[in-house]
Amino acid sequence: AEEETQVVEWKPAQIRQVLPSGRFIACVNGEEDFYEEFGADEQGVEWRRTKDSAATAKAFAVAAKAAAEAAAAAAATNLGEQEASTEQEVKTKKKGGRPPGKKSNKRELELSDSDAVSRPEKRAKVTLSGTAPSIPVGIRNGGVGDALSVGKTVEVRGHDRHFEGSWFTAEVVESRNDMRKVKYEALFDGEGDGGRVEEWLRLELLRPLPPPTPASNAWRKQLKVGTAMELQHEGGWWQVEFVSAAHGAMAEVAENILIKARQWGDEHILVQASKLRPGWQWRAAKNDWSRGAVIE
Repeated sequence: AEEETQVVEWKPAQIRQVLPSGRFIACVNGEEDFYEEFGADEQGVEWRRTKDSAATAKAFAVAAKAAAEAAAAAAATNLGEQEASTEQEVKTKKKGGRPPGKKSNKRELELSDSDAVSRPEKRAKVTLSGTAPSIPVGIRNGGVGDALSVGKTVEVRGHDRHFEGSWFTAEVVESRNDMRKVKYEALFDGEGDGGRVEEWLRLELLRPLPPPTPASNAWRKQLKVGTAMELQHEGGWWQVEFVSAAHGAMAEVAENILIKARQWGDEHILVQASKLRPGWQWRAAKNDWSRGAVIE
């Protein structure tokens, strides 16, 4: 029998987040419930750059409008069918597959104002269970799953320019596999309506709220040059290093402490001791905390 020829079609998409690892997450073909992750090693196989980013952006806008209109029409036509389809879609997503009716063709992904990329269709892969790999029950029901579940208050590691070395508090408002949508307490939209920022993030950028700072200052007795601490500043907590207590005082009783931070150029800065807390490190595998390591 003759081998069937597969026709490849490229679809527009937009990059929604660049991860610290250099990989990126994109919204495909204007479908806001369809996000995928890509890396540089997949260029030319999973995605490609396009020469006309303006045309790609226009195609994405058209696709997004069509997707929105199709969703609205489906809802207006038969709410009952939509609910049944939604239930099936959720089941399909839990198995790692695509919802019924979603195509798996190649897609263009816009990288910047001057660049764009795209990705191709892939054949579904399944494990011995007949489905795509799933999260082990022990992890889903405890550890990271519980600590970073919907409704939890967490801290988000700064991943944008000028926010390196920071932790900002946020609430988890939505969950999707290893992604979480968070709403910040003290970060606001500087270009839109000024409301609190919401964004989708990978689990590696989140941690639970650290333990409360000890009521006594005994923890500061263990400080030595280079010990990691965190400074409360502009609504967030910033990673800093201990330099010395001011005026030769003992660290546990000093009102002011000299610190430095790599993200601020290692300049020595005098701050109020009351605005400092231990430099917390969360070990996700054990779901516990350590503090005060010396920064090399």
